[in-house]
Amino acid sequence: EETSSSIDSSKGVADKDGYDSADRLTYIETLTKLAREEGVSGLFAGVSPRIGKALLSGAIQFATYEETKQSINRLFERK
Repeated sequence: EETSSSIDSSKGVADKDGYDSADRLTYIETLTKLAREEGVSGLFAGVSPRIGKALLSGAIQFATYEETKQSINRLFERK
C-alpha cells in the first residue's frame, strides 16, 4: 500500500503540473521532484487513511464471514 501511495502521489504531481504524455517526467524524476518539494513524508501522503480503510474493510469482511458461517451451520443443524 505504501508504494501505491507513492505512485498515486507521483501521478498527482504530473497531472497537477499539466504534463501531457510527451512532456511527462519519468517515475523516478517525479518521485525526486515530489520529495524535494514536499519532503520524504510527501511520498507517503494518504497512507494513514488507506491503512484505516484496509483495517475496517478486513474487519467487516471477517465479521460477515463468521456470521454467515454460523448462520449456515445453524441452518444445517436443524435438519
